[in-house]
Amino acid sequence: MRVLVDHRDADGRHLATRVLPVGGGTSLGPPNSPWPLPELGARLSILPGDDGGCVLRWMKHERRLARGESVAFRVEALTLTLTLLVDEVVGGAGACPRCGMSLRRLLGGGAYRSVARDVARCGRCGVSVLELEDAGASLGQFIDRTAQDWYFVSVPHRCPKCEQLLRRSELTTRHGTSQVERCEPCALLVLDDADQATLTGRRT
Repeated sequence: MRVLVDHRDADGRHLATRVLPVGGGTSLGPPNSPWPLPELGARLSILPGDDGGCVLRWMKHERRLARGESVAFRVEALTLTLTLLVDEVVGGAGACPRCGMSLRRLLGGGAYRSVARDVARCGRCGVSVLELEDAGASLGQFIDRTAQDWYFVSVPHRCPKCEQLLRRSELTTRHGTSQVERCEPCALLVLDDADQATLTGRRT
């Protein structure tokens, strides 16, 4: 069981998205957690429930979250939207590989204009799916440092085109290195805003 956490500022601008496991000790906020978020002031714990959902606890407050349900959590300038993902394996034909929502087709362009033929974006979590011309054309733009590994790590996210499990790849450009998800047969890259900022040198 996993929960999608969307972090936005007071004006609704997207800052970050993470998918966290629901289990013993999963929490957000200070002082020591995978995602400190000092604005929370206290820990937000994410615990498995006895009904197949999860329980959110913050200070003296408690909220139950069912599968597929979202809840907004606001503290001053901090806004978090937490969604309990419906399936352990997320995505599929036309769906976002991170949260399962329908993808919206966009025109290719920006920093990826030389390699991107088509772009799809998730309106919920901001993930972009880029279709590449071919692997050879993309090598001038980035290097997949995991391409020659004798093993690969699959992730519980399905390709929105062929529905096979995506694999984790480490891409490097002249601006930086980021771990992304990739479907080799379909020549697709799955990137969130933080990945794009790292690989293009742009600030989100």
